Amino acid sequence: MAAIGATTAGQLWGYAALHDWGLIIVVLATPGVQSWTLVLFLFGLRVVSMFTAAAGLETLDQHLGRLDFASLRGVGSRMPWNSAAFLLGGLGLLGFPLSAGFAGHWSALQQMAALDWRPAAVVLLASGVAVFGFVRIARTMFDPQDSLAPRERAASITVAIIALAVTITIGVAPQLLNTYVERALAAFG
Repeated sequence: MAAIGATTAGQLWGYAALHDWGLIIVVLATPGVQSWTLVLFLFGLRVVSMFTAAAGLETLDQHLGRLDFASLRGVGSRMPWNSAAFLLGGLGLLGFPLSAGFAGHWSALQQMAALDWRPAAVVLLASGVAVFGFVRIARTMFDPQDSLAPRERAASITVAIIALAVTITIGVAPQLLNTYVERALAAFG
């Protein structure tokens, strides 16, 4: 709920990360071996989403110095790749469709709802509400008002494109993480 009132990009990212941790904790409380597989899968998706959002956020911070909504106005036209990386990575932490986190969040919601639909409904509602925080910042970032932010550098564009490519690939084909999750699960015993 606090994501709606976030005043900086860092706060919004933090609230999305907390939401993702909350989901992992709820899944950890679910009995059965299947929940461990899902927890490891969620951790993998979290790594991808956190890296993507952090790559975009760090570049925005370097170029702007401040990440409040006023300083982000129109920055999407000057720094589109890093703005997109921040937005897609943050939305992945919330399980937004076609993001890296969607498959894991959807599986967790189904597993939770099978036991009791109420916690699943609360998580779904929290995700939906937090998405509005990202809609709000996206509207600010891609406002047609011209920004004074400098243009992106080639190195930061490259990192953002790689992060976005990994996020979109995992969002479209999350089964690519299966081998790694199975190896991690076997290592735990």
